[in-house]
Amino acid sequence: MWKGDNIEGAMSYDLVVILGGPMSVNELEKFPYLAEEKSFIKRAIEADKPLLGICLGSQLIASALGAEVYPGKRRSLAGIL
Repeated sequence: MWKGDNIEGAMSYDLVVILGGPMSVNELEKFPYLAEEKSFIKRAIEADKPLLGICLGSQLIASALGAEVYPGKRRSLAGIL
């Protein structure tokens, strides 16, 4: 989806994939659109829509389900081998 697209259009898909970004789910004041994404995720869960979250997407799903999301004790490292 692109900025300005109606997020409800995603409910017509068989599977919703929520990708990552440089921010944290806990930065709602800095990135207010994350609240709309969380609200959509809650509705998708209630509609029994399959979801896959990657990075920030998994944080958003966890938060939408009521989990506390916080930084880990160790920094994660990702790259290409």
